[in-house]
Amino acid sequence: MNPMPGTDTPRPSETGDDARVLAYLAGLPEPEPPATLWLRLAAARQRRHTRRRAARFGLAAVAALALAVLAPWRVAPPPLAPSALPPEAVATFAMPSLDDADAIAELRALDRALQSAYEQGASEQEVAALWRARERAAARLQPATPPLPQPLRI
Repeated sequence: MNPMPGTDTPRPSETGDDARVLAYLAGLPEPEPPATLWLRLAAARQRRHTRRRAARFGLAAVAALALAVLAPWRVAPPPLAPSALPPEAVATFAMPSLDDADAIAELRALDRALQSAYEQGASEQEVAALWRARERAAARLQPATPPLPQPLRI
């Protein structure tokens, strides 16, 4: 190796020293490892194996815990049979009849008109008139006398 670039000192490969060094190294005896080396290697392998087994066990425990915690929320309750509900509850949640279809369409149209009026900055009088019309349409959908709550027998 050149101690400094640009000097005229020859490199070892240029003088044939490489072949001599390689021959010398090839002639050296194989070093004998210490007697405790195989014991240390076996102990290190056992420690790695124990750590991996503990990590797998820990991961399995975390997965089982997550499953146990999250599983109850994923299970859907069984559906109630129609006979299990009292008649009052069925009547309360009944769908509107086909006679109410015109009132529902009018109510939706009024809702769109109200939304458009608010977006366009309509005056308070225009908005109030739309709200009164909506209240009249909604009143046609509601029954005249709401059903009174009845006690449920369990």
